[in-house]
Amino acid sequence: MTDTDGQRATGRRVTASRLALLAFFVALTAVGAPALLTAEPAPVRLAAVDPAADVVLAAIPESVALRFTGDVAAREVHVTVADANGVTVSAGPPALSGSTVTTALRAGAPGAYLVVYHLLLDDGRSISGTSRFAVDPAAPSAAPNTAEVAAPLVEAEHAHVPPPDPLNLALTALAAVLILALLALLFSRPKVRD
Repeated sequence: MTDTDGQRATGRRVTASRLALLAFFVALTAVGAPALLTAEPAPVRLAAVDPAADVVLAAIPESVALRFTGDVAAREVHVTVADANGVTVSAGPPALSGSTVTTALRAGAPGAYLVVYHLLLDDGRSISGTSRFAVDPAAPSAAPNTAEVAAPLVEAEHAHVPPPDPLNLALTALAAVLILALLALLFSRPKVRD
């Protein structure tokens, strides 16, 4: 084998390794780009509340139920029901089942009641809001509410999503530029000659 044959074999190995590296980066981009560009999951919102917002009931209900859009994967769930004097009538911790959060209530006096809820989701987002109902023994009995929440209640609900972090965006852009520069350097280097 002559030096020329050895140089050709080395050149073929370098070309093959460059092609393999290029194929790796193309495959990585093809797999990674869709993952980065996938849409954020739809925000979880309050869909219905029972008892309905601003309803007047003849007696305090046994429980308050909050139904959300989609299944709720929450790290923390807080629901408090209090009367006009600030006395808490919610009994025990809230129960989460699929997309519904239920809180049992103790007996309470006639008057206005405020339902306050806050959920911290597994993805870091937070949902919170309020609803009101009243108890008046002279009011006719109301059937449980299964209707959708009125627009003002949905607007009162807040889904907190932090804005994109400028530092992370800048570092990601810098990493992309460095990778492109390394690829350009790898493929534009002159061949070594003896």
